[in-house]
Amino acid sequence: MEQPAIAQAEENSITSQPLSKNAQKRAAKAARLQEQKVERRAREKEAKKRKRRERAQAGDAEPRKRRKMGGFHQTSFAAQVVIDLGFDDMMTDKEVTSLTSQLAYTYSANRRSSTPFTSLLFTSLNGRTKARLDAINDAGYKRWTNTKWWEEGYDRIWTSKSDHCDGDEDLDAHRTSVVYLTADSEEELVELKEGQTYVIGGICDHNRYKNLCLDKAQTSCIRHARLPIGRYVASLTTRKVLTVNQVTWFRYIVCLSDSEGCTAYL
Repeated sequence: MEQPAIAQAEENSITSQPLSKNAQKRAAKAARLQEQKVERRAREKEAKKRKRRERAQAGDAEPRKRRKMGGFHQTSFAAQVVIDLGFDDMMTDKEVTSLTSQLAYTYSANRRSSTPFTSLLFTSLNGRTKARLDAINDAGYKRWTNTKWWEEGYDRIWTSKSDHCDGDEDLDAHRTSVVYLTADSEEELVELKEGQTYVIGGICDHNRYKNLCLDKAQTSCIRHARLPIGRYVASLTTRKVLTVNQVTWFRYIVCLSDSEGCTAYL
């Protein structure tokens, strides 16, 4: 019974000739090189992912090959955008993380626009939002150009000017130049004007809170308005609430006349 097995073993030993020492060395070297190649590619892939995350968190959301293109002319739009961050205690930790990512994309989009807003002002910076931003890229947000960061609320815009105002009428003029953008307002904003300040509610709540920004605007006695989303973009007629970074892009949408172009900007 064992003879067929022995015969098979002898046949295998004849057909599979042993490799020479040089051939064995070459095979071992090739195996090592292949293994090193796989490990190197894995490291490079992970490094690219890490750099993309760091650029996005630091407000530079565009990939490097896009950033090298540059060279376009910029004409500033003389208006200010304010991101009201006074909702830190109303969000979950996950929502705070989402908000800080949106802030980075907002800054990046404005910085790379051909007609950027003159400045971005972030108010009521505190709590977990500040802690999260401080932890990203060694507090990279502090190096964002043409931005200001206040721990105080946005009402400082007009209260800080009270010492330089000639009476209540002058102070009211500063207040009336501020518009809080909220989807809950009945007033529709038909155009953006230079010299105005537009406030955006910096909160990610998935629509849990109703009339939140509207109530805040009314308490501050400032104007409020909603963006004409349904008028310009038919596909968004039922989706009135935009993320922080989408709102800042809407200045370009309201200047377009055709819905196809508007959709492209969103």
